[in-house]
Amino acid sequence: VCSGWSQVSWLFPQDALVDGVAVEDQGSISILNIFNATWKHSGRYTCEEGLSSQSKSVDIFIPGPEEWFLLSDLGVVMKEKEEGTIPCLVSDPQLNVSLYERPDIPVTGLMYEPGRGFTGPLNDTSYLCVASNGRQKIESQVYYVFSVIGEESHQLRGEVLTVNCTVKDTEMVYFFWDFPRKQVPAPLPPSTRDFLSHPPHETSSPTLHTRLPLPPSTRDFLSHPPHETSSPEYMSTLKLVRVRMDQTGNYAATAYNEDAEEEVVFHLEIKAPPKITSLSEISNKVMLCVSEGAPPPSSLSNFSPALYSQVAVLAAVLVLVFITVVFLIVLILLWRKKPRYEVRWKVIESVSPDGQQYTYLDPTHLPYNSTWEVPRDNISLGPVLGSGAFGRVVEANVSGLLHSHSTTKVAIKMVKSNSGAVQSLMSELKVLVHLGPHLNIVNLLGACTRGGPVYLITEFCRHGDLVSYLERNRHTFLQRDKQKKSDADGGYMDMNKEESVEYVTMTKLSYADIEPAVYETPYTPAGEVSRSEAMLLLSDSPLLTLHDLLSFSFQVAQAMDFLSSRNCLHRDLAARNVLVCEGKLVKVCDFGLARDLTKDQDYVAKGTSFLPVKWMSPESIFQNIYSCQSDVWSYGILLWEIFSLGGSPYPDVPLTQEFYSALKRGYRMNRPEHAPQSIFDLMKQCWEEKPQSRPTFSSLVVSVGNMLTDDYKKRYHNLAENFLKGEQPAVLRSRAAGDQNRETDANGPFTKETCNGSHSPER
Repeated sequence: VCSGWSQVSWLFPQDALVDGVAVEDQGSISILNIFNATWKHSGRYTCEEGLSSQSKSVDIFIPGPEEWFLLSDLGVVMKEKEEGTIPCLVSDPQLNVSLYERPDIPVTGLMYEPGRGFTGPLNDTSYLCVASNGRQKIESQVYYVFSVIGEESHQLRGEVLTVNCTVKDTEMVYFFWDFPRKQVPAPLPPSTRDFLSHPPHETSSPTLHTRLPLPPSTRDFLSHPPHETSSPEYMSTLKLVRVRMDQTGNYAATAYNEDAEEEVVFHLEIKAPPKITSLSEISNKVMLCVSEGAPPPSSLSNFSPALYSQVAVLAAVLVLVFITVVFLIVLILLWRKKPRYEVRWKVIESVSPDGQQYTYLDPTHLPYNSTWEVPRDNISLGPVLGSGAFGRVVEANVSGLLHSHSTTKVAIKMVKSNSGAVQSLMSELKVLVHLGPHLNIVNLLGACTRGGPVYLITEFCRHGDLVSYLERNRHTFLQRDKQKKSDADGGYMDMNKEESVEYVTMTKLSYADIEPAVYETPYTPAGEVSRSEAMLLLSDSPLLTLHDLLSFSFQVAQAMDFLSSRNCLHRDLAARNVLVCEGKLVKVCDFGLARDLTKDQDYVAKGTSFLPVKWMSPESIFQNIYSCQSDVWSYGILLWEIFSLGGSPYPDVPLTQEFYSALKRGYRMNRPEHAPQSIFDLMKQCWEEKPQSRPTFSSLVVSVGNMLTDDYKKRYHNLAENFLKGEQPAVLRSRAAGDQNRETDANGPFTKETCNGSHSPER
């Protein structure tokens, strides 16, 4: 079936091939049908569209039992130094075909196509093709190659051009010429077509002038030279009188009779002497010269040496300026594409009705109260806790946060001195001011924004990130004996039952894998923890238990429920961004500044950002859509990290195109080794394909809380209440700032249900 924009037609391998072939035309569609196909129907079938001169070909092979080669023309005519084709076409493309110069000289270096033959440079001789199927060999017909040798000729305009075309060794021949600017007259009646048949024994030398139509300036005739009695010879002459420029082009002479047809094509180039048609002055020192000729003439202008040197210097300067500008543009483009530090946390301002587009508050427009400022003289910097490509986090002691004589251990974020990074740190500062304090958030304690580098002062968490904490203490993990495991308990563990196990005391702990600090809680001044404060610790056990893993999950859900109630998206929720404090209290943060993201395998560079793709939801990866539901997906990945004791997500899938394809197919991770079935069910709910099918953080707080003991939830409630009502630096300084940001938020366009959840500290 062949179709085009206009009517199409078929060309068959052989003009005489009509038996068993039927063509059905349906407008611009043509259907070729072959009935009772035999080896004779093998060959190349071409479909042509007349209006566009476009064509498509298809090779059809129908093997014959004995007839391997298809019949084709015996002669090959080609111009000297051009490639030709030996058309030894086969009915079976599986045959091995070789080419020989007669009698038996192998020919190599030619390209072979079963539907076309051998193509390449040929000699003026005869060729033979041999096909083999491993059992027998069959030779093709003999192919004769005739090379047309002609000297290159150039004609001047107005000269007379005479071209002769001669054919020998045939009884009868007709000629046809095709050339540019040919005038096509009305066709002559058959009775006016003349030909010459000259027997070998005849000795006369007749001359015959044919009536082939030519323009008035051309002459075409046939002549038979004298003394030629052995074989007939026919010649057609094309004469162009007063050659014109528009007659440049390809000329074709065709000789044909009832048995065969051959064509010779040559190119005629008409030359015209160069001539200046106009010379004018455009402006001072600028002249316009217009010339014509064939081939197009080149112009040469004479300058004075002084003017020429000035032009050369000016050209050199312009080239250097151009190269410099291009170099600077390339540098700027590379600098803009270079990933840079950005605040992952985003505050939602509005959502489109379909929930597919989010508008975020510009953090630079959020208010900042100078009450948060801390005098630089009150800060004593300590060791570096972590550093990355954009900045670092250092340990420090700050005096006067609670009262004039108090000292509090803190963590200080600072960035490298470039405007983009400083602006990002200021945005992070304003977002933390906007959020306000929470027990499970690394809270803001103060800042230094004047008279030096920007410092962002936050709570200090002595045990470092949750991934490192789990990896360091997995050997102390209390696991029930395998014989005691059963599905009957619903995946719960008896938290009140003591089990006798051997364990190794926890090694020294660190903040982001840096040297350990002196024992501190994140929300008390420097010094030892009092007995009353120790009563509020969530856990004082040195062991890592299943209850602890549930506690970590519960606390992170509380933090994310708080963020969602403030219409804030985290966008990088992972165990590496959860810090562990004394008493196994965990706090959510954004610790990306302290990591070298260029070397971190958890992040992939995309444009100007580093993305944690293994923690991202499909809509965030493929559609760049971030929502509270995408944070819920990340929470499911974090649960997998917790209950695999710090394992890396998708351990069996490399972070290549295979990962993205697997995610699109709906691939999800298996249950981690230490996860109860109820926790794994929560993970799968968080990994639902449709964001609206995922649970909210409010429901996750309830679901995980139901797996914990009432005693634990009571202690957590007391700790949260003590945090908000006690004299904690984050709470006191937030009160001093007047909670201006939250008051403006209350009058905003959102309710607490914007992220499908609200914060409830009593849970």
